[in-house]
Amino acid sequence: MDSEDQNYFVEYPKNQFTMQDFIGKDFSNRDLSGYYFSGCRFEKTIFWGANLKGAGFLKCTLIDVDMQYADLSGACICASIISGNLQRAKLNGADCQYVGMSEVNLNKAQLLGTFLDNASLQKINLEDADLSGAIVTRANLSGVNLNRAYLTGTVFDNSDLSNANLRGANLHGTSMCGANLFGADFSDAFLYGVIMIGATYDKNTIWPGGYFPEQDAALFK
Repeated sequence: MDSEDQNYFVEYPKNQFTMQDFIGKDFSNRDLSGYYFSGCRFEKTIFWGANLKGAGFLKCTLIDVDMQYADLSGACICASIISGNLQRAKLNGADCQYVGMSEVNLNKAQLLGTFLDNASLQKINLEDADLSGAIVTRANLSGVNLNRAYLTGTVFDNSDLSNANLRGANLHGTSMCGANLFGADFSDAFLYGVIMIGATYDKNTIWPGGYFPEQDAALFK
């Protein structure tokens, strides 16, 4: 980080920013815990390894940001994230309701107990991510990659998981009541204790051998 970026926040003692542009700034490994951003724009901004615990991103736009290894635990993220890299980031307990993500890499990220109600997560990469206990209700996860993801106790009620890749995922105790599972691939997934009441699937949905979705009250359409 250069000296300009190092001193960028000095003039803002209250750690609150409204309608600011952070273009190309490098805040790698900075302690930005509790910082609050409203209506700000981040483009090619680097937060690699930054401490963003409890930070707030309200109505912000983040484009091509690097948040690898960043800690966003307990953060409030009501923002649009486009083409971001959040590999191995921590979002445990974060409030991400209504967040919009497109072309975002969350490979091996931690989202334990994360609140993602009404989130738009189409075609994002959550391979090997841990969403145990996350609340992902009424969300759009069409085409999402959840290959080998940990989804124990995750709640996907009334969400759209059509054409999702759930191969090898651990869905122990996962709730998918009322979810759209058209074309979803559950090959080699662990479905012990999964709750499927009212979930809908079609001829293109792929189940692991020996699993019968109708026994868990899922509906074929």
